[in-house]
Amino acid sequence: MNSDFTSRYKNLTLSATYDADSFFYCLWGDNKTLLQCGGHSEFLLATSKYAGARVAISSNGLPYSHVPNSEYQKDHNELYLSNVSRLQSNVDWTFSSNEIGSYGIVTVYGFQQKLLQKYQIENQSDKIIHRSSALVWACLQYPVKQPAVFLNVADNHCSITVADNESLLFYNQFAFTAAEDILYYCCLIFDQLKLDRSKHHLMLSGNIAQRSTLYDLLFKYIHNVEFVDLDFNLEGGVDKPKHYFMDHYSLMTCV
Repeated sequence: MNSDFTSRYKNLTLSATYDADSFFYCLWGDNKTLLQCGGHSEFLLATSKYAGARVAISSNGLPYSHVPNSEYQKDHNELYLSNVSRLQSNVDWTFSSNEIGSYGIVTVYGFQQKLLQKYQIENQSDKIIHRSSALVWACLQYPVKQPAVFLNVADNHCSITVADNESLLFYNQFAFTAAEDILYYCCLIFDQLKLDRSKHHLMLSGNIAQRSTLYDLLFKYIHNVEFVDLDFNLEGGVDKPKHYFMDHYSLMTCV
């Protein structure tokens, strides 16, 4: 980390996503420019070097749930989550929530204090949202004229969002061990929502390459497959494609 971006950019933003087993961060400059990315040790260096940078952090853990804003009650966060997940009584949970823009959706989620301590982000706890909020935000803003399925792939799980203009039709997160698992989830969602695989689009983002077994499978069974088109710039040192950063780009813009 030899570059001093403070001499080139007036405003810097650090985005980070963590769960129990992984941590990834990005450093953003003015004009939606992604300057660098890396793991936890690089994040600590960046927070020290760019102490004045805005910080946006997302938790990618379980449990979480999406609740209509019209039905949401702040003092019921734990109750919402106990209805969708068996909470371990021996875990020190913190229950929180965040609204997804002006779309009438509240994400309720729980996170563990020990993970904040592990990643040394205790003093940033008021800046944490859930990663699903960033992905839903991005999909609801994406310019589509008909319902579209958005697939975001991470190392050992994928997230599927179905959006129809500014309406959220579906969101869930699935664990996978093989490309065939992801294909199954995508086909299942198309079938359950009665979407036409030859008409409706499957929009790809995250850790997926065009020359890969997963892409070939998806293209074979779902014909309108394309990568999301994201409006930001890349510094020369970033060696991943733009679609890889959909969650961080949306995290950077939605908080």
